Amino acid sequence: FTEMKELNLGGNELKNANIDLTRLPKLKHLWLNANQLSNNSLTLTPNKTLRILNIQNNRFTDVPAAVQACKKLSSLWLGYNKLSQLNDQSFQGLRRLRDINLYSCDLNTLPQGINKLRRLEVIDLYHNNLKELPSSIGRMRRLQQLALSNNQLTQLPQNLRKLRRLQALYAHHNKLSSLPNSIKRLK
Repeated sequence: FTEMKELNLGGNELKNANIDLTRLPKLKHLWLNANQLSNNSLTLTPNKTLRILNIQNNRFTDVPAAVQACKKLSSLWLGYNKLSQLNDQSFQGLRRLRDINLYSCDLNTLPQGINKLRRLEVIDLYHNNLKELPSSIGRMRRLQQLALSNNQLTQLPQNLRKLRRLQALYAHHNKLSSLPNSIKRLK
């Protein structure tokens, strides 16, 4: 299938996926959501074509190493996985990522290493257990949408003012009692 641009294998019972992307040279979108994949059961060959990878609702506890093989990945959907092993190294090799979905991943903390995603424009952290955000969030200069709703946040970081491109901040259904003074510096 040398002309295939999108492959949807979602909603199956896949426990392993070993995908040779050299045989799918035009593949841009890969859907592996709602399967039974885990950290070491996903293999992708190094590629520069894949742009969107949906691996939501599987059994991942961290960003799988296979994701790093996708050098031009711009959108990664990891929602509905229990990302208990997420750490500062989890985001290595994902420097081109513009959109990440961490919806309902049982996150208690977000690692400081999130700031390695310098091109990130959208981050979805809805329905987690976050009590605070790392200070490194202020270094994500291209961020346009920050979705934090349905967490346990009691305050927002002062350095949100550094997010000059921020257009949408969703923070409803948290435990906020006030907003940082720096928020009025946002455009």
